[in-house]
Amino acid sequence: MGTDAYIKGNASLTSLGNPGIGLTFRVGYYRDGPLSSELPVYTIMAIYDQTQVSINGVSTIELNAGESYLFRSAIGSLVEASKPCVMNTSAFMDAPRRLW
Repeated sequence: MGTDAYIKGNASLTSLGNPGIGLTFRVGYYRDGPLSSELPVYTIMAIYDQTQVSINGVSTIELNAGESYLFRSAIGSLVEASKPCVMNTSAFMDAPRRLW
């Protein structure tokens, strides 16, 4: 029986450039390692000063232009911002593993 603990192919969770700018985001999925010990990390970055960010309806942080907030949250969590932001689903460390 095989394991899929290191499956990649989550590139569709990243939207680059202007299409990635928004006010409302849903936390996606990105596997970084074994699910039992390596949970995904998410990032939101403000484009404008005094941007309020809330996660699942709870006010979390105020960011200024260019500032980022890294967090962990359940898949499907709702992230909302008072001004346009970009958000990324990422990992603490994502290096290709040698397969041969």
